[in-house]
Amino acid sequence: MPDDIKQRIEKQLTALKQERIYWQTDDIHSWGELSEATKLRVLEAEFDWTGINDKQKEDVLSAEIDFKQITRDQLNFVYEEIASDEIDERPARRLFDEANFANAVANADRSSFEAQ
Repeated sequence: MPDDIKQRIEKQLTALKQERIYWQTDDIHSWGELSEATKLRVLEAEFDWTGINDKQKEDVLSAEIDFKQITRDQLNFVYEEIASDEIDERPARRLFDEANFANAVANADRSSFEAQ
């Protein structure tokens, strides 16, 4: 099979796998009163992320979870509770760090810079 056809098929399969995750989240989209940490736990432990790359996983997680509402202790607890080597926690940790860095910058006291 020519490489261009193989690449096109692999790209289509990856898109279908990502759509599968979105279909599953549509089924539970009304999260109700669940905390953001609980949503993360459900998404990480109950969904099959096979075939989904880090960027695609970040897209889904960022659409469903407000990482500014999760503390580092809660984030750590989610992954300690799941305790699975099969779950790649890097995308969620990256989103957490980005959200909290942006939050820290937004809350920084800029008065010392304004005085200069």
